[in-house]
Amino acid sequence: MSLYSATKSAIDRLSRVAAAESGKLGYGVRVNTIFPGLTPTTMGNQLAADCAEIGLFDSPQAAAEAVVGLTPQGRLGQVDDMADAVVFLSSDAAKYITGAGLSVDGGMGM
Repeated sequence: MSLYSATKSAIDRLSRVAAAESGKLGYGVRVNTIFPGLTPTTMGNQLAADCAEIGLFDSPQAAAEAVVGLTPQGRLGQVDDMADAVVFLSSDAAKYITGAGLSVDGGMGM
């Protein structure tokens, strides 16, 4: 998990630097990042399977249920949850938001 955390931190910092630089250079580009919670996609399903394979959980389903148990909203994310965040950050409703990292994880990261 330490590589995952380091990569996530690097993505956060990269987006902040890109936002600052694009602003200074007058490009008019907003740079934001979403940090999704576990979502049943190819990657999310593989993560659950990997956790089961190395013995952290009895099955991929048990891994997903453990995440649900840690999530205040009590469910896994859905693809449309992530898409809605992207649409918001791309819209005029977010026109003064740049360099932000938006957690779309049902509150798990609190």
